[in-house]
Amino acid sequence: MRTLSLLLLTAVGSIASAAVRTEPPALDMGRALIAAAAEAEEEASPSKSAEVVARFQFLREQIKSQRPDDWTELLLEDRAVWLFHALHREILTGRFDAKASAISSALSGGDFNCVSGTILYVALADSLDLPVIARQIEGHVWCQVNSAQPIDIESTCPQWFELSEAMRREAPGIEAGSAAAPLSRQALVAKLYYNRAVDHLEQRNFSVAVELLNQTLALDPSDAAAAQNLLAAKNNWAVELAQQSQYEQAERLLDEVAQSAPNYGPLLANRRHIRILKVRSTLASGQFSGALEAAVLDDPQYQLQLRFEVYEAWLTSLVKAGSADEAQRVLATAKVEFQNDWRASVRLQRLLRSPAAT
Repeated sequence: MRTLSLLLLTAVGSIASAAVRTEPPALDMGRALIAAAAEAEEEASPSKSAEVVARFQFLREQIKSQRPDDWTELLLEDRAVWLFHALHREILTGRFDAKASAISSALSGGDFNCVSGTILYVALADSLDLPVIARQIEGHVWCQVNSAQPIDIESTCPQWFELSEAMRREAPGIEAGSAAAPLSRQALVAKLYYNRAVDHLEQRNFSVAVELLNQTLALDPSDAAAAQNLLAAKNNWAVELAQQSQYEQAERLLDEVAQSAPNYGPLLANRRHIRILKVRSTLASGQFSGALEAAVLDDPQYQLQLRFEVYEAWLTSLVKAGSADEAQRVLATAKVEFQNDWRASVRLQRLLRSPAAT
């Protein structure tokens, strides 16, 4: 699994002859953010990522060249507003699309959603020394310029600063108030993996979704939505695998769910369901001892019912085959197991009294 980091380590060497220590080059945070975002895209490659970064740098320089001459003297609010309009004038020229997370698409075609729009604003702000942080609520991200009075930036609304303050306060993120949480640059990139995972979950591509959700959590371990979707993805994938008779893999996935979230709601029922399917499949193939060995459940009552089903099928098969001695041995084992359930013992005993057994 590939993980990303926006922190670049620069080796610091010394020139032996002159004993001079060189200073590391300044980190271009805007470029680093776009590079990480490009690597998070579907079918990313070094050459494609390089193209995305080059496109960003070209547009960034274009925007920089348009700055007012008194840029450094402007209030933070004025710079934030100017950059917002420049972003929509030069880059986000398309339309809002809830699925348009890819930075490459935003840079080339202009379509955007809250993730791609926020990443681009933050990357440009980093490049122009505008102090900005990303913020989030469930299902939405935006950014905020740090000033004496924080300035919220909703990149998905081109008319954001044309709205009245009262209307801006009604935006979901701003209205959330203290419920909104800050989002690091790394966690912002994680949203790209998360959105891709959701797309694959909708298409029931569980293996890809699980990998992407693991990448999301590697970048942002605090992402509760990703953690819950990872549990759901593994759970649903396990059920699908069981329907395809891939019981071992299905149970391994549920073991992973149990290890990370033992109280996960659907876990017990699905473990039971998959184990019953496994036992019945083993029975259907005539492997009675294997079915009995597999007939172990977390719930004692369901386990007894399942084991009775196995003994019943086993004895019926032996009676039909005329294997009376083996049938008696199996019955003796069953009686020990069902010694506290005389009804079950009697029902199994009757199987040996059928016409085929005499």
